[in-house]
Amino acid sequence: MDWDDDDRDTDGPDDESDRVAPCPSCGAEISQEAERCPRCGDWVLDAPAGGGWPLWMKLGAVLALVVVGLWLVGWLLGALA
Repeated sequence: MDWDDDDRDTDGPDDESDRVAPCPSCGAEISQEAERCPRCGDWVLDAPAGGGWPLWMKLGAVLALVVVGLWLVGWLLGALA
């Protein structure tokens, strides 16, 4: 058999690992299996369920806002007296 007479499709991807998608940050074409973009270095994997900020960061931010709010209320009441 001659390899030149091969009827395989070489234009498209052979399997799912060869598929590309745009990087959500820079738009570069990257493999769908890639964890990071080789161009900009951003992570491209889907965020885990319940992603976002960790609970301790959310609670810390709320606590900081409460402390600042209480300080402002105390300062305003002291300035008005």
